[in-house]
Amino acid sequence: MNKINISFKKNSYEYKLMARTDMAVLYSMFKHGSILGYEVHKVRVIPECIVFSKLIPTHEKLPGNEEFGKYGWSYQHKKNAMTKYKEIGGI
Repeated sequence: MNKINISFKKNSYEYKLMARTDMAVLYSMFKHGSILGYEVHKVRVIPECIVFSKLIPTHEKLPGNEEFGKYGWSYQHKKNAMTKYKEIGGI
């Protein structure tokens, strides 16, 4: 199964994984090397499927922009991010 990346870039921000379980991930969010905040995401597993005649293997999925509030949350303070991370399955 393809796992969520440890670090990635999206919407001009850089994300670095701080903590993860099978149910939740916590990322720190950077821009130009400065930390701006934190994001907490529910880990969702998408089963193997065929799309346009191409086999897509089972993989973990992060929320898209429109899914924030349901599968992803953004926080300015680490304490608040950790509270949500623990609430949705982080240790």
